[in-house]
Amino acid sequence: MKKYFIIALCVLVGLVSFVPLLKLSIVIDFNATVKEGAKIVEEIERQKEEAVFYPEADCKTIIGKKGTEFYYWKVSEDEFIVWTQGYSVGESIEYNSKTKEWQRRG
Repeated sequence: MKKYFIIALCVLVGLVSFVPLLKLSIVIDFNATVKEGAKIVEEIERQKEEAVFYPEADCKTIIGKKGTEFYYWKVSEDEFIVWTQGYSVGESIEYNSKTKEWQRRG
């Protein structure tokens, strides 16, 4: 009986230790995605400075330097959204040019 208690305790300690590491991994991945996406946002802003308007596109796919697929959508003459797939089904990581913020959605 003592043997099973020790095994259960080890499994429980392992699971409790795993959850914070998983959360830390998601934060690190989010920050890396934002850093890669920020370069795409900078390029879009640079294009606007040259042409006065944001580039035209209903939904344009842009491949980041690390291979991440980002999508660009021009909402209006003064607003755009860049997004990529998040970490679970139905989740996305989005940048909105109006708020100038990256957010997890979904």
